[in-house]
Amino acid sequence: MAITPRILLAAAACLPSSLAAAQCGPEWVRLEAAGPTARSAAAAYDNALGRVVLAGGFISTPAGDVYSDETWEWDGAAWQLLPDTLPTPRSMRAISYDSGSGGIIALGGSSHATIADVLRFDGLGWSALPAGGPGARDNGALVFDEARGVGVHLGGNNCCQVFGETWEWDGDFWELRPPGGPGARSGVHAAWHPAIQQVVVFGGFSPGLGDRADTWTWDGNQWAELAAATAPAARSFGGMASDPSADRVILFGGKAGVEELFNDTWLFDGQSWSPLETADAPSPRYGFAMAYDAAREAVVVFGGVGPGPGADRPFYDDTWVLTSRPVVVRQAANVSVCRGGAAEFTVVGGGPGPLAYQWFHDDEPIEGEQSDTLLLPLLLMVDAGEYRCVVSNECGSVTSAAAVLALDFCCPADVNGDGVVTVPDIFYFLSYWFAGDIAHANFNSDCCINVNDIFDFLTAWFAGCP
Repeated sequence: MAITPRILLAAAACLPSSLAAAQCGPEWVRLEAAGPTARSAAAAYDNALGRVVLAGGFISTPAGDVYSDETWEWDGAAWQLLPDTLPTPRSMRAISYDSGSGGIIALGGSSHATIADVLRFDGLGWSALPAGGPGARDNGALVFDEARGVGVHLGGNNCCQVFGETWEWDGDFWELRPPGGPGARSGVHAAWHPAIQQVVVFGGFSPGLGDRADTWTWDGNQWAELAAATAPAARSFGGMASDPSADRVILFGGKAGVEELFNDTWLFDGQSWSPLETADAPSPRYGFAMAYDAAREAVVVFGGVGPGPGADRPFYDDTWVLTSRPVVVRQAANVSVCRGGAAEFTVVGGGPGPLAYQWFHDDEPIEGEQSDTLLLPLLLMVDAGEYRCVVSNECGSVTSAAAVLALDFCCPADVNGDGVVTVPDIFYFLSYWFAGDIAHANFNSDCCINVNDIFDFLTAWFAGCP
């Protein structure tokens, strides 16, 4: 069953009256979500699907690097492996949603050698586009310029060279723009800035100069370097994403040289950088997948690489979100029990608190059930169905995935649900029968409560449990 307007309205009613004036600082939250295996990977948010798409990736082993051709989707609650794969296994960084064509564009990558193709993902599968343009390279940055409707690609490297050109993709052809700007670099961070309507670039690795800490903007005609009084430390191979909900760009993680890794978070408002202090954060890492999930107003980070040399480096398989709104860290599990038994559903909420909870059976709110755990004793067949929990804070709400309660007539005469048929079951049944409780005393499930229900109950009681 889908999330209905009734659930959404009830969720809104749970929010504090100070919502309009609320100022929720974003927090990093780790989710308990099974998904891709540990890897370094890349991701982009698909506006049409309302999901984050993760493509490819690699992990180092003593036997050498192992590359993936998998495509995964994140819907805010769970990862799903899609049947369509990349044409060749690879790792990549240059990936972005193209609002003009309505698909995700990915350029090149590496699979023991650099790759030159250009691919589009339309939600159903990957298809090759005319290549040309930047050619074989990896570790560049691809950003969609929302104001001009073009993709902008900067930097990257192949086996023997680091590039500094600026290329633009109009949906059909690549165009090499005039020289200038940040210059040759790989592992560069780039994102579209919604406030200033320009592409923002930070850092990256430049040959001969090492990791950089400079900030640049591209307006479609020229590059401009910004002089920032405060800025993140020099780094490369971190992640940067546009946050249109707050008119800013968010930078996280990365590395400087071989040994220094970061797990700090920075915000750029279009003029200056400011550090974001959070209670928790992913461990220091680089080479992770990072994208802004517009449907849930959260930055999603998956995987990446930790400190260490070569094959000794740890690769991660964790999922984190940076959010001002609540999230469901752990979903409630399905339950299958006998009629008359008990069931318990629990969700784990996360995000800036305090958090409020409201449980629903199908689309009906359950009165008084406003904690993270729902306990249902002495279950009837009418209790079967889907259960969801709306978790809310001052800045929004999230609805958990449906947990299904399945009931069976395992032992119909076990009225009190203790697992055995005993004399107390007779007293329980007769009390329901005399009270006219049709949910409990209409034993044969016909039109009404009558003496036949007593006879049918006693027949089942003498038969006992199977």
